[in-house]
Amino acid sequence: MSKDSTIYTRIDEKDKNAFEHFVKSFGLSTSQAIRIFVKQTLMLNAFPFQIGIPNKETKMAFKEGEDSKTLSSYSSFKKLRKELDV
Repeated sequence: MSKDSTIYTRIDEKDKNAFEHFVKSFGLSTSQAIRIFVKQTLMLNAFPFQIGIPNKETKMAFKEGEDSKTLSSYSSFKKLRKELDV
């Protein structure tokens, strides 16, 4: 099958570099990885991974995690487990 069509997309340079490094560890080029994504999507007739929108509780957790003032810290894993009662 000939490859006679091109897709152009713009992404953050850090993401691009990280993705290139990641796929290279599998012996793939960026183009090969994208072709795999396209083929899997078409074969499954769905994205080949779960996509979701975070619920309200998850969004609140994300927001809390962005503010270092609201985060708790522990001097040991044992103390964290004790607080969580696990």
